[in-house]
Amino acid sequence: MSKLLYAGIRRYLKSIIFWLAVIATAAIAVYCGNWSRNYYIDDFYFFIEFFAIAILITWLIGREFDEGIFRNKMICGHTKGTIFLSELILGEINCIFLFLIFSGIFAAFNSYVFSNIPASVLIRIFFGCLLSNMALTAIFVTISCIIPHRAIIAIINILLIFGISFVTTSIDSSLLNEKYNIEYDYETKVTIDEHGNELTEFIEIPGTERKVKNPNYVGGWKRSVLKTAYHVTPYSYIYDSLERISNCFSYNNAYRDNGLTYEEDPDTKFSITKADNKALSVDLVYMPILTIVITAAGYALFRRRDFK
Repeated sequence: MSKLLYAGIRRYLKSIIFWLAVIATAAIAVYCGNWSRNYYIDDFYFFIEFFAIAILITWLIGREFDEGIFRNKMICGHTKGTIFLSELILGEINCIFLFLIFSGIFAAFNSYVFSNIPASVLIRIFFGCLLSNMALTAIFVTISCIIPHRAIIAIINILLIFGISFVTTSIDSSLLNEKYNIEYDYETKVTIDEHGNELTEFIEIPGTERKVKNPNYVGGWKRSVLKTAYHVTPYSYIYDSLERISNCFSYNNAYRDNGLTYEEDPDTKFSITKADNKALSVDLVYMPILTIVITAAGYALFRRRDFK
């Protein structure tokens, strides 16, 4: 294992794709950090970082297939299981490295949030987002180790990123639907403005409000399934976490608009409900479980792979 890891580290460090991924990550972090300081925190840039990891892993593990390096490693006495685990460890090391670059640069642009958001919240968000990236990396590595063509791997991994984003936002949208909608009776009021134009207003009639069942509400066992599916998608923790702290950014605009320091701006103070605070901790367990499941599946599939 140590020889495989040492050779793998050299392989990554000598690859121009690795250094391009580092540069791309730094550039994305600079843009995202500056954007968040001036406007708002946008999860799109965190989403874009997934592509840097996917391309890096796809290219370097795909090369092992294309050039028959996996087979050569087996001839040298390394087992399939050891080879897969070494690739997984290397992938996770690179994921952590790129994540730290992104986080460090982003934090440098937005260090003011440290005085507004409790350390316990920031620490959980940091590790939750890191674990989400690591779970997604495990998926990338597994796909790259069981499919022998780099082009196919790249297409699948890229489609997977879009798919995860679509599934996350779609499920979240479904779960936000309330069981009942509040409806009112309305009365029509027609007036004529100074130019002779007829204006129609619909005014709610007090006391007519009533609950009406929402046809888009998902309940029962389907809701439980959707909640579980949502929590095990690698993007959900990042999506939720950024939503919870979104109002604590846009320092430059807060300063210009109010003539006050960020800490004195009452509209940007951090607050969190007990339910959300609990969820920050509870949801941390999903990504390690997903990573373990993906690793076990990848390990089993790779050992059954025929490299003749």
